[in-house]
Amino acid sequence: MIEKIYSVTEINEIIKNFFDNNFPIKIIKLTGEIKDPYYSKNKHFYFTIIDTKSSIRAVMYFNYLEKINFKPKKGDKVVITASLNIWEKKCDFNLVVYEIYLSGKGEQLIALEKLKKKLNAEGIFKNKREINLFPNAIGIITAKESAACNDFINILKKRYPLTKVYFFYAIVQGEKAPKSLINALNKAYTCNLDTIIVGRGGGSNIDLNAFNDEELARFAFKSPYPIISAIGHSIDRTIFDEVADKIAITPTEAIGLATKDKEEIIRELKKYNNIIEEITKNILNYLKNQIDSLKKRQFFRDPYSIFQNEINLINEYKKNIDNAIKNYLKNKFYYLDNKKEKIRILNSKDILKRGFAYLKNKNNEIIKNINKVNINDEIETILYNGKIYSKVIKKTENE
Repeated sequence: MIEKIYSVTEINEIIKNFFDNNFPIKIIKLTGEIKDPYYSKNKHFYFTIIDTKSSIRAVMYFNYLEKINFKPKKGDKVVITASLNIWEKKCDFNLVVYEIYLSGKGEQLIALEKLKKKLNAEGIFKNKREINLFPNAIGIITAKESAACNDFINILKKRYPLTKVYFFYAIVQGEKAPKSLINALNKAYTCNLDTIIVGRGGGSNIDLNAFNDEELARFAFKSPYPIISAIGHSIDRTIFDEVADKIAITPTEAIGLATKDKEEIIRELKKYNNIIEEITKNILNYLKNQIDSLKKRQFFRDPYSIFQNEINLINEYKKNIDNAIKNYLKNKFYYLDNKKEKIRILNSKDILKRGFAYLKNKNNEIIKNINKVNINDEIETILYNGKIYSKVIKKTENE
């Protein structure tokens, strides 16, 4: 049986593939001392990390190196976060470093990262609110008589003098700072504000440690108003920065996030004023053209002409109504004359004058039937010029 002969490259590939697919740890944290540091021309940082017995070569590329706020040097005791890597060409084992902290501070930063992850999982860093850029009132939390305090006042006067400003003074560094900041926030929550700015003049990580307090973060999360964090540190973000709705580096930037610049407002008003003037001019021209067009119409030359058809129709209706009334009255008068004549004919006196008479019995009832009288009944005969009283001696019915 002939055994396969491998090249060096093939062996290195097999080792690398086995390592990549079977090594159980992808990202590790370890501590040690820096030895043989070297910064390349392209600003990558090469070094060896050692303990009392062993060493591992490591590299931290520039895009990660620029995120840290110190320059690692020989002899520094550090905590690093890295991935294990085999350089296939030489089958060389090394670390690719993503984070590096000075030992001691490293443990503190690890605890801080753990707290950040915890709060982020609870949603405390989410749901950022929009800032009202035309505020009626702004609350500012900062140290009393500090440079930041004066900066806020001067910048607001220049940029947006229309807003009211309420200051809530607090201790902004040291052990007492978190409780003092919570008390200041609590006072601010009771006022009718649009925005709260929490600011200071910057400082080191140690100076800003108060803004990594968990209780302060939770209290800030409950704010009824948007919060702008302006604690002045551009390298590391504190937990308070993560909770805030906006982050600023300087008081000037904070006021810029909280308000609209009056000069910009004036420019926009002038722009909109020009737009309104142009729109108004166009509307007036349009209306003028409409009026000129209407003035040329028949109605404006002879207003009554527009109603002439209606007037003619009304006159025709009037004529028809007059004729109808006349015909109606003529017929009624004819009818009344006819009725009058009939009534005259039927008038009892006229009838009696023509020789007729009518009879009444003793009950003063008109006798229309011989059955209404009996023999020897007294009856009354009414004539045109008088009455005759007689007694019935005989009655005969018509055959």
